[in-house]
Amino acid sequence: MNSAEIRAKLTKEQLENISKNRQMALEKKKLAQEKKNLVQLEESKKKESSNKRRKRALQYCEVNFSKIIDSKGGFFLEKDVEEDSEFNRFEEKKKKKERKLVMDPPLSIIASQNPKCIKCKSIDLDPLILKHFSVLVCKDCKQKYPEEFSLLTKTEVKEDYLLTDGELRDTDLFKVWEKPNPLKSSYSNMLLYIRCQVENYVIKKWGSLEGLDKEFERREIEKKQRKEKKYKIQLLELRKKTRTSIWNKNGSNKTNANRTKSGVCIHQYGEESFDEDTQLTSKICDLCGYCLSFEEF
Repeated sequence: MNSAEIRAKLTKEQLENISKNRQMALEKKKLAQEKKNLVQLEESKKKESSNKRRKRALQYCEVNFSKIIDSKGGFFLEKDVEEDSEFNRFEEKKKKKERKLVMDPPLSIIASQNPKCIKCKSIDLDPLILKHFSVLVCKDCKQKYPEEFSLLTKTEVKEDYLLTDGELRDTDLFKVWEKPNPLKSSYSNMLLYIRCQVENYVIKKWGSLEGLDKEFERREIEKKQRKEKKYKIQLLELRKKTRTSIWNKNGSNKTNANRTKSGVCIHQYGEESFDEDTQLTSKICDLCGYCLSFEEF
C-alpha cells in the first residue's frame, strides 16, 4: 500500500491538518536556524574583538635602563670622582667591617707597664669598655660586678639618677658610647653610660646616694601636691558652672519665692571660707548652691 493509496483514503479535514502541521514544523525549523546563525555571528565578533585587543597589548617599547642618565631636570650634572655606584658600595662595606673590628690594646714586654683590671689585676681587659669609657675592667669582672660596670641608657640615667639633658651632654662629666638603635635603624642613636661614672657624679651632686633618695621622695611629694592642687582648681571650676536646686520633702521648690520674673535666683550666701591652696575666698548660696570665689586684698 503506497502513499497515493493512503492519501486517497484520507478525508479532506485530515489532509488540511497534515498540511498545517507541515507548515508549522517548517517555520519552527526556520526560527531555530536563524537563532543558531545569530549566536555564531556574535561569537565570531567576540573573537575578532579579543584578537584586536591582544595586538594592541603586544605593542611596547624596549628601554635599556642601564644606559639612562638622570639629567636632574635639565640642570648641570655633578661630576664626582666616585661616580661608580659599585665602588661606593664596596667602600661602605669596607667601612662597616672596620667599625666592627675591635682591636685589643697592645701589650708591653714589661709586665708592670701593661694596664690591669682594677678588680682582679688581669690584663685581659674589655676592649669596648676601655675604648668608650676609659675604664680598666676585664670581661669577667664586668659580669661579676653589674652594680659598678653595667651600662645604662639615657632614659634610665634621667629617671633613676635625676640628671638633666645638659649634664648628660657634657663629655667632661661622662664618657658616652653612641651606637645605632637596636629597635629600628631610623630611630635616633642609643646613648650608653657606665654606672660607676654616673654614680660618682651623683654623689658629688647630691652628697650621697641617700641624698638622691631624699631628693626623689621630695619630688614625688611635690608632684602629688601639684596633682591635688590641679584637681581642686578643676573641681572649683566645675562648681562655678553647675547650678543646683533645693527641693523640700513635699516636692515643692522653695526657691521660687527668691527668684525674679526671668527665673534668676536672688542669692543668699552663707559663711565665707578661705582655701589656702588656691588663695581664694568662697561662699555658697543656700538656695541654689552657686559658689562665688574671689580674692581678698
